[in-house]
Amino acid sequence: MCSKRRSNATPGTVNQHAKSPKSEPRYINQQFFDPSMWGRNQKETLARLKAWNDAVHQTRGRIDKIFGTRKRGYGLRRMRWHGLAKAVMQIHVTAIACNLRRTLNILAVAA
Repeated sequence: MCSKRRSNATPGTVNQHAKSPKSEPRYINQQFFDPSMWGRNQKETLARLKAWNDAVHQTRGRIDKIFGTRKRGYGLRRMRWHGLAKAVMQIHVTAIACNLRRTLNILAVAA
């Protein structure tokens, strides 16, 4: 029966996704890195970007480490409940659990 349906189908309708050509790759916000957008030459633009990245590098690293730990170790990859209030509750309870574990580790090292 399956072969009869396939023989009656038009060639364009069978497995269209597998036969479609790949689209061009998208690049994230190319204009942001285009030096002409800021009206400066490329060296000055790259120097400003490097200065900005150096200024926020340490803070970003500390914050991303905390969020990564909570996401991997405490189940914040997905929300357990629907709704904003319940999601906020889950994040707060997770933060409490993470801080309790950190506190116990600090006290264990100090003792």
